[in-house]
Amino acid sequence: MLEIGRARRRFLVVLLVVVALGAVLPSAAAAAGDLTPPLPATGQKGVEFWDFDRVKQRIDVRLTFVDPESGVASVLISCDGGPEASYPYASHVFVPALDPAAGGCGGYGQRSLQARAVNGDGAISLRYQATVSVGPTFTLEYPLPATTGQPFTVHVHYSAGFVPAPGEICRWEVRWGSVPALRDNAFDETFGGMLFEGPASQGYCGDWTFTLPWVPEPRFEFNLSMESAADTRSGTWPDRNLLMAQVAGTDRRIRESSLPIVQVLPNTYTPIVGQPITYTRYLIGGATACCGARWTARLGSGQTPIVWERSTTSPSFTITPPTSGVMFVGWDRMNTATLLAAYYDPPVRYRDRIRPTTTVPIQRIGGEVLGPTVPVTMTWTGSDRGWGIASYVLQQSINGGAWQMVRLPSARATSVVRLLTPGVAVRFRVRATDKAHNIGAWAYGPTFRPRVAEETSTAIAYAGPWLASADPTAHGGSLRESSAANARATFRFTGRDVAWFADRGPGHGRAKVFVDGVLIATVDLHAAADAPRLLVFRRHWIVVGTHTLRVIASGTGVVDVDAFVVVR
Repeated sequence: MLEIGRARRRFLVVLLVVVALGAVLPSAAAAAGDLTPPLPATGQKGVEFWDFDRVKQRIDVRLTFVDPESGVASVLISCDGGPEASYPYASHVFVPALDPAAGGCGGYGQRSLQARAVNGDGAISLRYQATVSVGPTFTLEYPLPATTGQPFTVHVHYSAGFVPAPGEICRWEVRWGSVPALRDNAFDETFGGMLFEGPASQGYCGDWTFTLPWVPEPRFEFNLSMESAADTRSGTWPDRNLLMAQVAGTDRRIRESSLPIVQVLPNTYTPIVGQPITYTRYLIGGATACCGARWTARLGSGQTPIVWERSTTSPSFTITPPTSGVMFVGWDRMNTATLLAAYYDPPVRYRDRIRPTTTVPIQRIGGEVLGPTVPVTMTWTGSDRGWGIASYVLQQSINGGAWQMVRLPSARATSVVRLLTPGVAVRFRVRATDKAHNIGAWAYGPTFRPRVAEETSTAIAYAGPWLASADPTAHGGSLRESSAANARATFRFTGRDVAWFADRGPGHGRAKVFVDGVLIATVDLHAAADAPRLLVFRRHWIVVGTHTLRVIASGTGVVDVDAFVVVR
């Protein structure tokens, strides 16, 4: 009986322990949760330097941690072993670059950024790191207008308190050329540039002054970057700094520079297959030709471009392109401290003997505001089967007199606004010159006269209530106005162009415009501020004809008839 009692007590103790463990162990396991820390995704590094925003001075960090059980909740980020800062987990985290308390770094240069991922149950991963580049904010500024042949200074402005260390290396590049050449790298005969670098101790990280040269298209782009002597990037390129210079001097040479630079100039900007072309380099601002100077030329692209290279201090380099294609020609010199280089990137073409053509210049009443003269927009187009059009020439003849030059907005402009005297006969002609200097034939437009029909003209028939109103801002000092629905003004004329001029402003409404009985447009004359004598509708025909233009007020506000203009 005693042994049975002892056995029963042992059984009860074991049972109580099992029951107790059954009650305690599950809750302890639940408290422990997901003990496996996050890991980088397969094939990923966990943390990567993605970008540096120089304007906002923040580091864009890309994170690629995963945790299948409880997910990644946050990330702990520090720089160079400094204090950790917690961020909600995201694929990209933006860290203030110079704020150690927020996980940022304490200065500029190449830094080590560490990241530890935390899962939903608090398990923390190992520390993963990425090398990041932190650079100062700096901008380029220059006085405007810029003028060729005149001294020109590029000012460098750094972040407050930042001073380049003597060993910092600054690299300058200035390029010039057409918009496609600079924006899209569609290099043409206008494109060229210079590249040079050196240490801050020699002034390369400060302002730069030089004489702005004449180039085929005086649009310039300036860039500046910075590196440490150990090739640790600590700066970034500013946004593109573009300017269009005014042409005064036509000297292609850069005569002076506050920094040592080299310039390369071709004897022609249009290389031709089979014809020699010579490039000459000019050393400026104390530059020398020592230390591995060489000329390099490359014709074509792809796997097997034609390449010429010559290591020499000779100031000139002559090549004869054997075929067409884009050609790079440059001179460079590199020693242990500084780099000097200059280049051109022109296309080589076969000889062009085809003359360009132009369409007949067409007139359209336009230029917005009617004054003592009538604004007429002249437009044309041109084409060339060879190298392309370089420029247009537009001339006008008044009352059958001698042809006179018309100044165009740019060399390749295909439209211009002329202010013509009413009643005076005028004729225009246009021709093109291509990039091979072939000159096209003149294309003659018709002789025409602009005429103004005031609101009092007998050619205008009014129906409905129209009020004659004196207005010193109106053409001729008065106009007709109506706010009644279906009030009509019908203008009958003979010509090839017609336009309606009226006021826009508060309280004005809409009108329907019919031409030869067909509804063409609904014109809204309402505007926040009063604007008189505006072109609000126009119509053009190829040949002279007799037409009617009818304006019908909608009753939504005032509709004005200031004048109609006809070109015949």
